[in-house]
Amino acid sequence: MTNTFAHGINDAGQVVGQFLTSSMGPTGSAHGFLKDGAVFTTIDVPGAFSATANGINAVGQIVGSDLTRGHGFAATPVPEPSTWLLFGSVFVGLTRWRRRTAY
Repeated sequence: MTNTFAHGINDAGQVVGQFLTSSMGPTGSAHGFLKDGAVFTTIDVPGAFSATANGINAVGQIVGSDLTRGHGFAATPVPEPSTWLLFGSVFVGLTRWRRRTAY
């Protein structure tokens, strides 16, 4: 990364913005990002070499720009499979614990 810019933050503390790299030659390329706690996620638009995330609302929906073609986009982050696995494990554990204490 050569430069990082924050463009938006919501009440949950999720930050969106843009970071620049020098991997695409002397001008570099831009990538959008979402920083949610300690997790940093790159946001790229298919077919574009430059994108930016401009804002995020209270439910985590992101708006941004495809800088290659001059289009806007809207995105809703999907939790990583490991997040769903953790949620499922906790749910199963609580269900079993409840059954044991109910009898």
